[in-house]
Amino acid sequence: MKDRPDIYIKKLKPKDKVYFERLSNNLYIRVYPTGSKKFYYLYRNSDKQKNCHW
Repeated sequence: MKDRPDIYIKKLKPKDKVYFERLSNNLYIRVYPTGSKKFYYLYRNSDKQKNCHW
């Protein structure tokens, strides 16, 4: 999957509930009803799936 440009991220609109948008293989953005956004990186270590957000 191609990486999405900044314009795409800026145009994400808040909805009634929190939702995720996939940006690349393991990178997601979480959009809150207030309009704030957080990035999430999902990764696997052994058999456990973990996430890192900033």
